[in-house]
Amino acid sequence: MAVAPSASATIYTGSDDARAMVTTDGGLTWSDITHTVQPNGLPIRSITQVAVDPKVSTTAYVTVSGFSGFIGGDTKGHVFKTTDGGANWTDISCTAANCGTPNATDLPNIPVNDIVVDPDIPNTLYVATDVGVFQTSDAGATWATLGANSLPRVVVLSLKLQEPSRTLRAATHGRGVWDLALGNQAAFGITGISPVVARVGDPGATLTVDGNGFTTGSHVNWNGSPRTTTFVSSTQLTATIPASDFASGGSVSVIVTDPALTNPTNTLPFTVLNPAPSLLSISPTSAKAGDSSATLTVTGGNFVSSTVVEFNGARVCTTFNNSTTLTAAIPGSDLTVGQLAKIDVFTPQPGGGPDLSPQTFTVNNPVPTIASLSPSSVTGGGSGLTLTVTGSNFNPSSSVRWNGSSRATAFVNATQVTASIAPSDLLSPGSIPVTVFNPTPGGGTSNGMTFTVSAADFAFGTPSPTSQTVTAGRSASYTIPISPTGAGGTAVTLACSNLPPLSTCDFSANPATPVSGG
Repeated sequence: MAVAPSASATIYTGSDDARAMVTTDGGLTWSDITHTVQPNGLPIRSITQVAVDPKVSTTAYVTVSGFSGFIGGDTKGHVFKTTDGGANWTDISCTAANCGTPNATDLPNIPVNDIVVDPDIPNTLYVATDVGVFQTSDAGATWATLGANSLPRVVVLSLKLQEPSRTLRAATHGRGVWDLALGNQAAFGITGISPVVARVGDPGATLTVDGNGFTTGSHVNWNGSPRTTTFVSSTQLTATIPASDFASGGSVSVIVTDPALTNPTNTLPFTVLNPAPSLLSISPTSAKAGDSSATLTVTGGNFVSSTVVEFNGARVCTTFNNSTTLTAAIPGSDLTVGQLAKIDVFTPQPGGGPDLSPQTFTVNNPVPTIASLSPSSVTGGGSGLTLTVTGSNFNPSSSVRWNGSSRATAFVNATQVTASIAPSDLLSPGSIPVTVFNPTPGGGTSNGMTFTVSAADFAFGTPSPTSQTVTAGRSASYTIPISPTGAGGTAVTLACSNLPPLSTCDFSANPATPVSGG
């Protein structure tokens, strides 16, 4: 993957399955720019590296692995360039018609593993191959071995250019890492600094700056502010960096200015590392589910202004008090149900990291109470119903219990829940205890209220016949006994349901009066 230095929303990617992609909107949309079916496309070989021109976001380079001539019709080379954002690709590694047998000034027919675009010298590229490093200074028209007298002819897997010192670093397979000085350094510039890193809270340090063109009037600048500078030679300065410059973590720009020169040198970064935080205790250690918020005092060590408190891995609003104390605001959305929440502290890069001793914050469920049921009674033998329970201290973990057994419960708000009561729960007459249960931590069972299932005034007997096959367009008759179960005499209204399409039903008497014997 490569981000265009001149346009950070433009990103090119390459993959092992020979696909190249580009986005110009920071990743919201992507376009496939492989074009393997076109003469100006890429070969069907693994893409090993992607690079973008430092100044032009539509100019990019792709390197591929494998060998030319081993896949049907694949006669292309190993380095490809686009100047139109991937619409067209040009092979810049081989001028032969068949790159299986390249010309003398072409790249050899060998896998290419990495590529570096020289930001200072136009048309200059460096590539890492399985037989060493090669260079072109004419945009790929000709290639030559780089460092033939110093770098062994081995597999080179990675290349990196340290621009200020103009040093190309090559990582090999089995032969270590090699540096090659490319030359062409700036007349007035920085090639290196030492040290390059410090930690927050470190005492002051002496910074050694190496480069070219320094004079007795040169000054080392730290994030744009001059520091006391000692002239050592035209290639070296030293600067006094006080402890106050290490008060907070971050990347610091180091440059050299000289009143006799119009422009400052290039910039090199100095990194001040944040310390890793430690967590010792929290206060309070608990809250009640349903609370609107909680304020947490976190005690530990090595806190800095960017350190944040995390509640179950999610960052919450944090106030930095000092290096040992933070205050965190826990929103009500994190306190809706009982739980054992993990409290961490985290300091971002550079350096930093999480603590290694998380604390537990307990959100206790309250004990619920019931004020009323709706409905509170029903005649047995009917269909199921939705029971509305009104009370207090309900939350999404609350469960309605029917005669001691939980039923499917829907949370409405802190004062109301509903439960699905099945027809089988309403078969037998009686007084059914209803409670609401909140689980641990905290929690418990509410007071009980009684739901009454009354006996029905009638009962259905077994129909005769119990079933029969009916031909389309014909009718069938069933006898359904209805007997009184109480005082009798109450008329029963009958209805049919779940009939097949276009079917109807009628009753000989509707309403029907139950009679003894059915």
